[in-house]
Amino acid sequence: MPGGYGGVTTWRSPPLPANRPTLYAWLAGKSRIGVMAAGTKHTWKRALLHATVPFDDLDTHTVVQNLWLADLLGCRGASTCLWAGRSRMSAHVESLFPGFRKARFAVLHLYPKLPTRCGTRYSWRELAAWLIDRASLSF
Repeated sequence: MPGGYGGVTTWRSPPLPANRPTLYAWLAGKSRIGVMAAGTKHTWKRALLHATVPFDDLDTHTVVQNLWLADLLGCRGASTCLWAGRSRMSAHVESLFPGFRKARFAVLHLYPKLPTRCGTRYSWRELAAWLIDRASLSF
């Protein structure tokens, strides 16, 4: 939509009816994949992409969606944490959390980027208790 500042016309959003990443993939990509929301509003996107994964910002973590994209590309997704720290940092972490390299553990992001994904204190405690009891994880 055009807008103005002192007689100068500017554009608040691109005049194209699509998002740029999908258009760039369509123009230049040999293999075009993407994340797609449900509904008929985005059917144009399905026509431009070879394969899609569902977009779910309420019940699916972004990492899981990215692993689905990796599957579409034929990449074996890995959901393990790799430690790439320096030896000095590694020693410091080892002193704080003895045996962290061999332990199974989970990291909970209590204050995520999106407020809609933020749980209550009770729900985080319940999740941690479940992980400790059933999955034998440490925190």
